[in-house]
Amino acid sequence: MKKENLTDLIYHGFLPLNSQKTSIRLSPQLYTTKDEKIHLDFLPLRPGCKEDPQWEDWNCYHSILSIGWPDCQLLLIPILEQIFPVMDPTNGDVQEEFDSCFSNWIGKADWERWILLVRENLTNLTSEEAEFLRSILGWLETALNYTDVIVVESNL
Repeated sequence: MKKENLTDLIYHGFLPLNSQKTSIRLSPQLYTTKDEKIHLDFLPLRPGCKEDPQWEDWNCYHSILSIGWPDCQLLLIPILEQIFPVMDPTNGDVQEEFDSCFSNWIGKADWERWILLVRENLTNLTSEEAEFLRSILGWLETALNYTDVIVVESNL
């Protein structure tokens, strides 16, 4: 696992509108190998863009949290599935289950529920798994200070 501090402020906040800068891809790894091609990306939505979000509105954060598929399958998705159904905060549609092949629009209240579930489960994990999840929680909690919606996309 890379040892970046995922709560460092250089990784948070939104890029200026029409910026030529690109996001930093953060890819902490535990069970995922460096050559893993399938991953989930966590993409905060720019505030004020809920009415008609465009691709640029959720691909403009200073960092993209990108988690490899093995880590997702073992550590993230089982708990993510527990918060569903969720209401899409941009259009009010109910998403019945986590979609590992498409976008999942998850609002702050649902992320906070997921964070609590993860924290409750940390004692059931190895110390390495718990450390890995704490780093992801740190990134998410910091990102939620900047946005109310984080989109989870997959390239599965």
